[in-house]
Amino acid sequence: MEAFADDKLNRKQEAIEVSDYLLNRYTVKQDAFVLNLDADWGFGKTYFLENWRIYLESQRDCKVIYFNAWKHDFSQDPLISFMASVENQLSKYIDLNGETQSYWRKMRDEALPFLAGAITKKVVGASIEEIKEVLESNEEQAEGRAEEENTNNSESEVAKVTSALSAKATKLALAEQKQIEKQIHKFTENLEKLSKNINKVNVPLFIFVDELDRCRPSFAIQLLEVIKHLFSAKGVYFVVATASNQLSEAVKAVYGQGFDGAKYLNRFFDQSYHFVKPDISGFASLLFSQTPEVFDKFDSFIIDVPRNKNGEGIIVCEIANWLNAGLRDIQQAYSIMECIALTKRNERFVVLPLALFCLAKIAQPEIYLKLKDTFRYNANITSLEYDPTYKDLKNYNARNRQMEFSKQDILQQCFEVLQYSSDGNLKEPGNSRKTISKLFFNKNSVEQLNYFPVHKYFELIESAVRFKSNI
Repeated sequence: MEAFADDKLNRKQEAIEVSDYLLNRYTVKQDAFVLNLDADWGFGKTYFLENWRIYLESQRDCKVIYFNAWKHDFSQDPLISFMASVENQLSKYIDLNGETQSYWRKMRDEALPFLAGAITKKVVGASIEEIKEVLESNEEQAEGRAEEENTNNSESEVAKVTSALSAKATKLALAEQKQIEKQIHKFTENLEKLSKNINKVNVPLFIFVDELDRCRPSFAIQLLEVIKHLFSAKGVYFVVATASNQLSEAVKAVYGQGFDGAKYLNRFFDQSYHFVKPDISGFASLLFSQTPEVFDKFDSFIIDVPRNKNGEGIIVCEIANWLNAGLRDIQQAYSIMECIALTKRNERFVVLPLALFCLAKIAQPEIYLKLKDTFRYNANITSLEYDPTYKDLKNYNARNRQMEFSKQDILQQCFEVLQYSSDGNLKEPGNSRKTISKLFFNKNSVEQLNYFPVHKYFELIESAVRFKSNI
């Protein structure tokens, strides 16, 4: 498999540059290192890591371990899940035998869960005999206690049981903490040794941790707290992919709203890397190209642009430029369009007005309301020249209203498409110029296609926005 074969955001170049930096760093410093790959959802962290792994292995002669945290967050023991995943993947790189094999087996079987879960199990889940043993070991009373004290007093008994269990828990906690520290120390030592032995050239062992921000807050924090002890393994470079803003909120969910989540996360990482901000055209095209089958009944009618050039993405880009919409706006508008496409699988849509309405809904609500009022209640527009909303909107950001690929007016085309599709009463455009609206009319007439009425798009949009992505 070729790395970055379908790269639409020039991530391969970034992978090469980051690889050069990290590998040269290791050549000089021979150190341990933790990089935070920080990017919001939808900006391709998983795509980047999966392809970067292929690139490192095939072209830079590196060994890479990939751990998808989200796929393991059902586990109550992040330490065990992580160690098992590392062991399984390392086994394909080295011939485990003798002492090393024994160590890995021991690490897999004896790695202990977090203190809270283990101690609760050992103390609260203890048998009656064990509880009696705990109590009997703490039955000595303080000197000077009055002999006439009623030992059968229920409150005293409860206090004694609580005190005894607390003492036992403390004892177990100390013993378990020492054991965990010992196991992690051994694990770290072994990682250092293996990183030197498994590589034929002077490169580090890479461990990628992905999708941390999608995990349960408690699991994400526990995993970081556990593997931070391994970050000191020389010869091992960790890359942890996060959406730091979201993950810092998860930290607050665990430690409280007053807790500084960003500062807490920074202590885990040596450096953070942020992707180059993609251009709007590439980002829009990437979104629509991921699942083209979803939009198989969306017609873009782009003049002089082949259908395989992702007309939806180009149109969204042009409209986004007109509305001064950002990448996040495009992402949300795409989600609305996707919801409509999946809900109305038997309907055909014209991308130009739908994309305009969706983007306006997200990025420019005032414009959206004007469009909604005009198109919803005045579907049978006869002349654009006298329509007040059209005249008003024509003055908005006029410099960027032209479609670069055809020098056509986005707003005019939307209004004309509305004219030719209202209530199924098609009228041929008076302008003989080959415009998008004329293409729409011709295709609709010749192929006898039934398009969902444009002035009813707003109803679909209002329904779709009730779905809110939780990713």
